[in-house]
Amino acid sequence: MTPTPILRRLCLGSLAVLALAACGGSSTHGAGTSATGTGATAAGIATTVRATPAAPGAHGPGLSRVQLAAKAGAICSAATAEGDRLAAPADLTSDPHAAAAYFDKAIPPLDAETRALQALTPVAALAGEWEAVLGAQVALDSLADGYRQKAHAGHQISLADIGQLNTVGQTIASAAIRLGVRCA
Repeated sequence: MTPTPILRRLCLGSLAVLALAACGGSSTHGAGTSATGTGATAAGIATTVRATPAAPGAHGPGLSRVQLAAKAGAICSAATAEGDRLAAPADLTSDPHAAAAYFDKAIPPLDAETRALQALTPVAALAGEWEAVLGAQVALDSLADGYRQKAHAGHQISLADIGQLNTVGQTIASAAIRLGVRCA
């Protein structure tokens, strides 16, 4: 396989990671059009969380495993829909300006997803597992923002950078799957 198809696959994989970070699901993204509608989706994620307060669970106040999985899955599905609208540029690793523009569009919905997930409070018995998901989600946000800053400074995003996004995304997905979180 030539470097171009490999690069394209990694770019598409990074988009999927940004869109599916806490989902525990998998999908192929990158065939979307543009990042229009970012604000509306981010607002929808926050509204969904505020409109559904935590319910008492078997181990004190907070969301049960089923409730947490449903709410986190809904948040993820909204983020995935937003990710479907983004198209990773073919020159993500060779053109810092294209990378900066891409990350400028990808980071706001990722941040909105993280804030919405952080607003969920599970029952005490699930707190450790949920913190693992949130910790990795915050790490993904930090990596993506670092790459955005790197691109804005005129530095290229490397294949290793894309690989780090994929690795953290897989960590999040594995932790989310253990909680039963699935993304539609």
